[in-house]
Amino acid sequence: MKKIRYMQFALLGATILIFILWQTAIAKPPEKPGNPGVPGLLAKISELNDIVANQQEIIDQQAARIEELEDMLQNFAAVPQTGQTQSYSAGDDGDLQVGKPWPDPRFTDNGDGTVTDIMPSSA
Repeated sequence: MKKIRYMQFALLGATILIFILWQTAIAKPPEKPGNPGVPGLLAKISELNDIVANQQEIIDQQAARIEELEDMLQNFAAVPQTGQTQSYSAGDDGDLQVGKPWPDPRFTDNGDGTVTDIMPSSA
């Protein structure tokens, strides 16, 4: 008789455990207005990961382009300033004063009847 009672309790316990596991497996998260739950959050995370990957690709392309442009700039010589300081119209040399500044003093007296131009040859 005790064996049958233990068997009944074991069977009842197993049934309850199976029921709980079954309910857990098929249960959905509670749906609330404006709350997509876990599936909605996973979809949003996937969407954001795609956006990040796309933006990283654009950043990589721009970085490669910057490197190309920096390499190109290495081939250009600096142009000396014209020395014009008075501006007569917007965008003229006196207005912008672009270029490499002249050394001051520009020439050095070598003391032997010659002078040396200090402006670098790359200018």
